Amino acid sequence: MIPCQYTPVQGYIQASERTLTAEAKAFAGSGAKAEQVNLGGGSEVGGFQQCLEFSGSAVLNPVQYLNGLAEAFVAKGGQIYEQTRVQKPDTNHVTTVAGNKVTARDGVVLATGCPITKNLLDSAFTAMAVHGKQFPRRRYAVALEVAKGSVKNAVYADTEDPHHSVRVVEGASAGVGDLLVVAGEEHDQGISPESYTDAYNKLESWAKQKWTSAQKRTHQWSWTIFETQEMLGLYGKSPTSMGNYYIATGDCGHILTGGTLAGMIISDAILGKKNAYADLYSPSRHLTWVPPLLPPLSFTYIKNTVTSIVSMVAPQLHNVDIEDMAPNSGATVQKGLRKVAVYKDEEGKKHAFSALCPHLGCLLQWNPHEKEWNCPCHGSCFSKTGTNLLGPSTLDMKPLKHLSD
Repeated sequence: MIPCQYTPVQGYIQASERTLTAEAKAFAGSGAKAEQVNLGGGSEVGGFQQCLEFSGSAVLNPVQYLNGLAEAFVAKGGQIYEQTRVQKPDTNHVTTVAGNKVTARDGVVLATGCPITKNLLDSAFTAMAVHGKQFPRRRYAVALEVAKGSVKNAVYADTEDPHHSVRVVEGASAGVGDLLVVAGEEHDQGISPESYTDAYNKLESWAKQKWTSAQKRTHQWSWTIFETQEMLGLYGKSPTSMGNYYIATGDCGHILTGGTLAGMIISDAILGKKNAYADLYSPSRHLTWVPPLLPPLSFTYIKNTVTSIVSMVAPQLHNVDIEDMAPNSGATVQKGLRKVAVYKDEEGKKHAFSALCPHLGCLLQWNPHEKEWNCPCHGSCFSKTGTNLLGPSTLDMKPLKHLSD
């Protein structure tokens, strides 16, 4: 067993009576155990009263778990190459940015958050067959100090909009004792800069109203997740390839369980074994609400893509004056017929790039929280100076040197 502070805990979902009844029925249908309970509404349980309690949950240290998996992989003869960027994946090999080619014996697996692509044609096919079934979202989290033992160690979730999830990290705070990790305030990725709210303060305020022992904030962060309309991941053989080419994406934020499930489904497929979940999570599955002859595109993907195209084509009426931009900030500005992404660094120097995502040309938007550029269509992320951080794009933003300092 991997030493990763694995701790079995109870899980609780707070919702309306109607939702709790439906969830309990769904749990029973899946063979899992869940029952409605009343936690009493005390501050040690975040004011939770009537809720659904389900067994079989656990918390762990994800970094220790990942390191343990890596060590086990290497011990079995595997090799891991960090800081090695793949630019062209194919059915039986991958090619790195440096031009090195690695050939696979039994299959290539893309577990890259969102599947990367090898060229424009591959990007277009994958957008219709895979990317269109999911959409990128941005989720936030804060860690708050709590007195040791003041919060019942469990996993908490609600069905508010936006929803929240909470867990306790025991013994993580040297000053007080435990940490309360609160996640939520989720929204579509790639919204306009002015649409952002103070997500971290909102999470802290919400948590302190529920768990009155919560004290100062010690950490805050955000990350990209890929959701499908039916909230089921896409794990298995890629619908764009005839060979042994597999993808794992669309885990809807259920990273550990989704990754484990993807590993089971894909490894069984490579070994020629049947897996009971393969069809349910198949990347080739058709969306039930889409007519058979139409491409399987989710509602949210269509909305985000259309919005981006309109923003890209329409003139930008309220243009930001680059000279008035604050240091360490970015903005998309109109320069003639072109949209330009401009970042002004701490010293006031301007860095200009094409505002079109190098993946398929959607309009990139500045993320003021993380100081990076985000694509609303397929989820690519780029640093403030244009370096690719997250796929499906494998290219950096295109610099416009004549507009830079």
